[in-house]
Amino acid sequence: MSQILLEAVGLRYGHRWLFRGLSLAMQGGETWLVTGPNGSGKSSFLALLGGYLAPTAGQVRCGWGFTARAWVSPHVQPPPSLPVSAIVRDWAQARRLSIPPSFYQQWQLPPEVPFGRLSSGMRQRLLLALALTLPAGLYLLDEPLTFLDASFRTLFWDLLRPKLASGNFLLIYATNEPAEVPIAAKVLHLPTYAA
Repeated sequence: MSQILLEAVGLRYGHRWLFRGLSLAMQGGETWLVTGPNGSGKSSFLALLGGYLAPTAGQVRCGWGFTARAWVSPHVQPPPSLPVSAIVRDWAQARRLSIPPSFYQQWQLPPEVPFGRLSSGMRQRLLLALALTLPAGLYLLDEPLTFLDASFRTLFWDLLRPKLASGNFLLIYATNEPAEVPIAAKVLHLPTYAA
């Protein structure tokens, strides 16, 4: 079954627990909002679900039927010297994807400009556009609409909605602005589990 199970999970930095005693099941086809103020552990929670961090307590079990994963986060960035076209090519090759010719125009991305020379909004557009090329999988999105203008926020949701409706995705979206998510979602408020 496509799911992530958390059993009494806790994460501590030094002597401070970000959260603990967290038990729940996240199923394929669901959308989850992870909310809380800055410093409540939202980014760390996504890193834990993606397998980039290990829990301090409890267990995360994945009965996940999808091997594809996209983690869009300010903490995960391509090398600044790589041009956009190389980043897109490497992403596609690693996942055996075909990127449509309209990709660059749709997202208004300059193929030969190095990542480090893109504006903050263009960097975010590139990362979200790559995530949306996945035919199925786990989306871990850490405040993904930061730096995007209204037209690209609309494009993002317009492209994401049909993917989520297919049931082949699990979307876990961390934000301290729940109103920016215009789709029905289950909510995990991390401060509830602060120790």
